[in-house]
Amino acid sequence: MPFGARDTGASVHYLWPSAFAYDRWDSVPVRDREVLGALYGEDRLRSFAAFGSHTGLRVGVTEAGDWIFFVAGD
Repeated sequence: MPFGARDTGASVHYLWPSAFAYDRWDSVPVRDREVLGALYGEDRLRSFAAFGSHTGLRVGVTEAGDWIFFVAGD
């Protein structure tokens, strides 16, 4: 799965999946949505759209390789 990155000002956080790097679901590129669709299916993608963000599994890691979070969902 592709990853995304977010510059916090103090460091860069690498986020998986890339869809979580966007502030709003409607900003997530079609290609990233397609990759998630293969994993979650269309019903779950519709739930992300209704919520306005990716709410599945997600991981954040610092530039140094330290894990910031692992979230299993909302």
